[in-house]
Amino acid sequence: AGRATGAEAATPPGSAAPAPQPWAVQVDELAVQGGKLSWRDETLKPAWDTRLDALDIAARGLRWPSDTPATLEASARWGQATLGVNGQAGPERAELAVRWGDLVLADLAPPLAQVLRLPLAGRSQGELDLHWLAAAEGIAPRLVLDLKDLSLRDLALGSPKAPVAGWRELRVQDGQVDLLARSADLGQ
Repeated sequence: AGRATGAEAATPPGSAAPAPQPWAVQVDELAVQGGKLSWRDETLKPAWDTRLDALDIAARGLRWPSDTPATLEASARWGQATLGVNGQAGPERAELAVRWGDLVLADLAPPLAQVLRLPLAGRSQGELDLHWLAAAEGIAPRLVLDLKDLSLRDLALGSPKAPVAGWRELRVQDGQVDLLARSADLGQ
């Protein structure tokens, strides 16, 4: 003899137990203020250690499972740079406005070394809209950056004393980069 609890207690003898319910999570509002986020990327050679400071996040409408995007606002400092993101994001799509200021390009040396043979120096600031759509039956995936305003200043490719290429300022306004199609329209 024994005692049944939970679903077993509610199930009459000889009948099958009900199917377990999937997990469901709902967070109406999530806030982080003054946080720090550190990470190490060991897929890069050499490994890359970096950190976000003064991290503020406000997210609303977080649900799992859900096909409804959550609302997100975030800001942080990364080295000397200021970063900000706001918009909506979910498991199947995202529409985000991204902005940054005073970004030191040399701080991106480890990930950039994966695609550039020479070091890159300079500073950047900008604003872009990110549009992402996951692949689904009958729907092609999409990942497009609408460059509202991108500025690269004091850019130097190669040795700082004898760069292979460089310019004082490069500015792109109203451009678009389709990352999946590998195409770019640099606007003005």
